[in-house]
Amino acid sequence: MSNNYFQYPYGFRYFGFGLMILSIVILAYRYFQFEILDLTSFCTPFAFALMFVFFAKEEINDERIVQLKFKALSQGIPIAALIFSGLDYLVNFHGYSIETDSWFTHSAFEYLSVAFLLSLSIFEFLKWRE
Repeated sequence: MSNNYFQYPYGFRYFGFGLMILSIVILAYRYFQFEILDLTSFCTPFAFALMFVFFAKEEINDERIVQLKFKALSQGIPIAALIFSGLDYLVNFHGYSIETDSWFTHSAFEYLSVAFLLSLSIFEFLKWRE
């Protein structure tokens, strides 16, 4: 039986790191050129970068790595959902204006960035702990 759990080859990690650098450059450009903190244009390539890094094959790709990645993903996604639910509650229910009908919403890429960042951190911690 072949081990095709992760479809991206190991080299896609470097592609992901390149996308991370690109997203930081985009964030810095938008901030210093236009003086706006544009998280959506930062988080879109950053979420893809973290996806490539997380789902790329490891140097040693066995069942233990697959189990640790799944465990990290199953913990990172709900924690990110709780973080964003708390942020939505704090921002929208205390700062909502009926006159302007203004709700602050988060991008799906912002959520994915936090979820993959948490999952990758949990995975590295679990791998280090074993």
